Amino acid sequence: IYAAVSMLSKAIASAPVNVYKDYNKLNPSEHKLAEMFKFGPNSFQTMFNFMQLMETLRNIKGSAYAIIEYSPRGELQQLWVLNNDCVEPVMETETRELYYKIDCEGVQNYVHNNYIIDVHGLTTDGYTPISPLDVLRNTIDYDREVKEFSLNQMQNGLKANLVVTLSTKLDEKSLSVYNDMMKNFKDSGIIYVDQGKSITELKNSSFIDPNIAAAENITIERVERVFSLYGKLSRTDKSKTSEEDLLYLKDTILPLVRMYEQEFSRKLLSYAEKYKGYEVKININGFLRASAKDRAVFYQYMIRNGIYCPNDIAVLEDIP
Repeated sequence: IYAAVSMLSKAIASAPVNVYKDYNKLNPSEHKLAEMFKFGPNSFQTMFNFMQLMETLRNIKGSAYAIIEYSPRGELQQLWVLNNDCVEPVMETETRELYYKIDCEGVQNYVHNNYIIDVHGLTTDGYTPISPLDVLRNTIDYDREVKEFSLNQMQNGLKANLVVTLSTKLDEKSLSVYNDMMKNFKDSGIIYVDQGKSITELKNSSFIDPNIAAAENITIERVERVFSLYGKLSRTDKSKTSEEDLLYLKDTILPLVRMYEQEFSRKLLSYAEKYKGYEVKININGFLRASAKDRAVFYQYMIRNGIYCPNDIAVLEDIP
């Protein structure tokens, strides 16, 4: 679970967040929001830290909340991530307006949804999230019980190296003889066996059900399904193909990116700005970055067809 959450949070945090107007990226000097995305949304976090924290909370709690701080003049100032345990979405029954009840140290405040950044996973009503850990609860319990059983077998199970087969009934005198024989074996590593007896070596140090080892793979595969990381944790062959990367981008990354883009655009831009063509976009080209040879062929194709100019390619390659 930690690996899945870490993979998703780092992936989302690594994608640059920018403000665009009519498909032109704005510089920090051109818009306050572009400045926040570039230098950090508050006084102690970078944008990477902010996005990573939001995505981590979303994957663990089912949702992540950040409150928008404005200046006395109504200008956008900072974004602050909220403690999920202190926030509860509440629908006003008459107006059907969504508010967030924030209970901080016994003091309750109701904040309209326009001032709260809310990113979440699946819901049944549009605002109450389903926690992935709740979905995985039975899987976690199963995994723990199987491993406890396995550990108990290793600690208390039979730990034998040899089986001595006798052709006669073992009495006290014979037992003493065999105990001496075993002592001699421990001291010198040699056993002398007379007629009518045989010794078989056990290949494993203890008897443990081999199916127990499959419990780990079952848990990993269930975690992958819940977090839409098919094959990312269980695959032993780490070589990637373009088809696998495309599926990962389409089924896992793209829905998350669209959610963040629309939430930021809706609540961090004014109505006037949105009608003028302003929008927040998260650049996912980094997820599709191929080898230098493949990129060169792609860029050549785009230039020949008049879609890109050399300056567009320079921007994608992070050069002047």
